[in-house]
Amino acid sequence: MALHYGSYPSEGKQQFSEMFSTLEGWKSLLEEGNLEIVKVHKYNEIWATKKVSKFLIFIWNLVKSFVPGGLSYTFIFICKKKIR
Repeated sequence: MALHYGSYPSEGKQQFSEMFSTLEGWKSLLEEGNLEIVKVHKYNEIWATKKVSKFLIFIWNLVKSFVPGGLSYTFIFICKKKIR
């Protein structure tokens, strides 16, 4: 959705429950929170959800390796507090 429409999906417009962003969006948010990013891992596994059908999970597992790194489903950030 971000790539096609320029917007992100939401959980019924409840940004507090789940928020989607690009890699650069998350980096900005963490850096604004006074964190220094040490390492980033992309994580594209979807398995423990009732919101996505088993068929779509199967399709995702076939194509996930082609997803650009900046648009991964999840990112794992290793951070440390910035020293001022």
